[in-house]
Amino acid sequence: MFYFILLLLMGIVPCFATEQTLVLLQPNDYIPTSLMTEFEQLHQVKVESKYYQNPLQQQQWLVDNQGGGYDVSIVAAHKVPEYFRLGWLSAIPPENIPNLTHIDNDWRTSHEYTEFYSVPLCWGTIGIVYRDDLIVEPINSWQQLYQPKSSYQDKIVMLNDRPIVIGLGLKALNMNTEAEAWQKLFEIFQQYFPKLLDSQSILKGLIDGRYWMALVWNKTAITWQIQGNLHYIIPKEGSLLWIDSLVISRKSKQKELAMAWINFLHQPKNAARIASHLNYATVNSDAYQWLPKQYTNYPMIQAKKEILDKSTFIQALTQTPKAEQEAVIDLLTPSIKPLQTD
Repeated sequence: MFYFILLLLMGIVPCFATEQTLVLLQPNDYIPTSLMTEFEQLHQVKVESKYYQNPLQQQQWLVDNQGGGYDVSIVAAHKVPEYFRLGWLSAIPPENIPNLTHIDNDWRTSHEYTEFYSVPLCWGTIGIVYRDDLIVEPINSWQQLYQPKSSYQDKIVMLNDRPIVIGLGLKALNMNTEAEAWQKLFEIFQQYFPKLLDSQSILKGLIDGRYWMALVWNKTAITWQIQGNLHYIIPKEGSLLWIDSLVISRKSKQKELAMAWINFLHQPKNAARIASHLNYATVNSDAYQWLPKQYTNYPMIQAKKEILDKSTFIQALTQTPKAEQEAVIDLLTPSIKPLQTD
C-alpha cells in the first residue's frame, strides 16, 4: 500500500494486471465514456459499468447484493451514514487519494462518516419548476409549494424522497422550535398531501399540464433543458444541497484500483470534463480553470452565494424519531418505500 501511495504522489501511474476489472455502479451516462477508456489504457485494466435509472433502482441493487456487486459507486452523500451502518462501505484513507487537496473540507465533511468512507464529486440544489402560463403569481417561496392556493393545490407534485420533502417543508415553515415545525408539517400533510413521483413522471405531467408546480433536483431540471413556459427557481429561503459521492464497496476485491480511479476522476481537468458533461457543479475547486467563465454564472448550475448562505445539506431521517417526527414520516411512508435489508 505504501508503494502504491508513493507512486501516486510522485505522479507515476501504477500498472495493474491486465485481467483486473473495475466494476462501476452509476447513473446512466454519468462518467464520460472517454474517461473510462483513458483509465483502462493508463492502467491496462478493464472498466465495466452497471447502470441504474433512479435512486430506487440503485437501492434495490444494493439490497439484492447486500452492498456488493460493484467496486465503486456514485451515491447520495446523505445515504453514506446509512450504508456505513449496514456495513456496506470500505474506508477510503485520505492519504490514498492525493487529489483530495483540490476539494474544500466542507464538501468532504457534509455528513457523518463521509470524510473517511466517501469522496464527493458533484453537487447542486433543489428547487421549484413551475408553469408560468398556468400560475400567474410570482413563485419565490417554499410556502407556495407547501401551503398553496386552493386553485392549484391539486396540481402540485414532489420528488418521491422523504428527507427532501420533509427537510424543505421544515424550511418553508420557519417555526420557532423544531417540534413546532414538525407538528405544523403534520397538520399540513393531513389536509393537503401532494403527489410524490419520480423525476420522469413529474416532467411528463408538467409538459401535458396535469401538474403546474413541482419540487425537483436542479440536475433534473438541467437535463430537461427548461424553456418556454417552464421555469426553475430556488426560493428565497434557500435550498437543500445534494452531493453525489464516490464510495467503495466493502466487498470489493479491487480496492487499490478503486482508489486509483477516484484519484483519477479528481485530477482537475478530469473533474471539469465530468462537470461539463453533466452540466453539474463540481466540488473540485481547481477544475474551474478548465471550465468556461459563463459556467459559474449560470444559476441553474451554480447557485449564487446568497442562496448558498441560506442553504443546508440534505440530512437523512433520524434512526430514532420523536413522536411528532414519526407522525410525519408515517404519513409519507406508504408513498416512499424505505430501504430494507434481510
